[in-house]
Amino acid sequence: MKALTYLFILVATLGLTLTFSACQKEGPAEKAGEEIDQTMDEAGETLDETMENMQDMMDNAVEDTKDMKEATE
Repeated sequence: MKALTYLFILVATLGLTLTFSACQKEGPAEKAGEEIDQTMDEAGETLDETMENMQDMMDNAVEDTKDMKEATE
């Protein structure tokens, strides 16, 4: 039974070691994934800014319309 326990610990340790050592190297797929993530983040920020600008323009248009209506009364 002890041999089986030691074998399990050895296999688990070896598996974890290989897993963590494989994560240290960045391959082309990892780099491409990071570039996609960065591009999506930038696109999201640009979209947020655009939406804020459009909301401001709509708010200004509403205010201008109210002002024009008041001026004609």
